[in-house]
Amino acid sequence: MLENVLKIKASLIGFLLFILLTGTAMYISMHYFAAEYGSILMIRFMLPAEIAMFIICSIIIPRYFSWKEVGFVMPARKSFVWLLPVY
Repeated sequence: MLENVLKIKASLIGFLLFILLTGTAMYISMHYFAAEYGSILMIRFMLPAEIAMFIICSIIIPRYFSWKEVGFVMPARKSFVWLLPVY
């Protein structure tokens, strides 16, 4: 029971951090730098927020969940080729 409560709290905190980081980055890029949605300039401003969310997810998932619970299953060894562009 306690494990489920921790998972729910971690999920909500992760979701709120995502909304906060993404919203803040979009607001700053649009209102301070006039970067329109979808422009290269906005993508450049969103990159730090995206990297921060990647790091946060990389911390939250192994601590409170398993990768299998969030949709990642261990593929066959020959399927690891799709991971190369990520790294």
